[in-house]
Amino acid sequence: MTTVEIIERIVTGSIGAGTGLFLSMAICNHYALHIRDHPAKFVGLQVMFLSLTGGLGWLGASMGLSLWTLLPAIILLGLASVELRNIIEGFKLQGARPVSSEFALPRLANPITTTHLGILRYEHDHPACPVHTLRIVHLTDIHLNDSLPADYYLEVAERVNAQNPDIVVYTGDFVSYSRFIPHLNDMLSRIESRMGQYAILGNHDYWSDPEQVKQMLATHNIHWVGANPAILDDFDSGGRIIISGCETPWGEPWTPPISEANDLLLTLSHTPDTIYQLSETPASAVFAGHCHAGQFHIPLIGPIVTPSHYGRRFIHGHYLVKRTHLYLSAGIGASSPALRIYCNPDFFVVDIHGPHPLPSTSE
Repeated sequence: MTTVEIIERIVTGSIGAGTGLFLSMAICNHYALHIRDHPAKFVGLQVMFLSLTGGLGWLGASMGLSLWTLLPAIILLGLASVELRNIIEGFKLQGARPVSSEFALPRLANPITTTHLGILRYEHDHPACPVHTLRIVHLTDIHLNDSLPADYYLEVAERVNAQNPDIVVYTGDFVSYSRFIPHLNDMLSRIESRMGQYAILGNHDYWSDPEQVKQMLATHNIHWVGANPAILDDFDSGGRIIISGCETPWGEPWTPPISEANDLLLTLSHTPDTIYQLSETPASAVFAGHCHAGQFHIPLIGPIVTPSHYGRRFIHGHYLVKRTHLYLSAGIGASSPALRIYCNPDFFVVDIHGPHPLPSTSE
């Protein structure tokens, strides 16, 4: 085999392998990661990645340059252009960076970051906020399981309380499997807030036992807003805070809450894929999770797969879609498997500032 032929085989093999990789990513983002969890699911996904990437790579290298090489090249170009468009759109929609953070940055020599909890703080103004500053702590994807130490979840509760939240919101996936629902007691019983706690369910909650999860939430005075919004209206300014839940596509179809111009509307959504629909409403902020910020990162590249129809458009952080703020947390836990690589778990602290002055104090 001549040098030219070897180079041709390398090129065609790379085209085939790239096509297999992008096909695997597309299948995971759009379909596979929405399939109900099973012990064999993670293994099956790895087999799919290896089979498509390695198989198409071997096929391309075996065939060399021919008319058949054009087909995977066209597929690769199409899939890569879609993913590039998603990444560009994600950059365009990125909002403000956190005003502060408590983050242990991953080190190259220590890739496992499963319990390296971070806290990111954001803030934005809204004229309908009925108080001077409304502090919201956003928790998502707790995925309580026995693969992580119980002390880790108690640490989360302590660090949430240290933020002195007015409101705590949860955007689903409290557990990975139903047998862990009773174990939520220790963590949820410790979390406190001044104006209440509000939650929706995620896909894992619906796959396990949604009624038992709702019962657990009710035990700890956490209001499930998946069916009916919560309305807070005991404010001197006369305004209201409406907290609604969107559990699409796993729960009931979402119905926009009835609100007025001077209401602060907050929406909880397990997945960020609903943001374009929710941005058509008066929602000031949408809180979401589900993506785990990719869970497995390659240094300097980021996640390969995110469970979103938009690929890597929405990964983590703050986005601004029209006039709606999207806060997308990496989540607390991990599932399938319970492991994070170069990707910290975190929760968000969001301060929404209103036009109302702080109450004066007399000396």
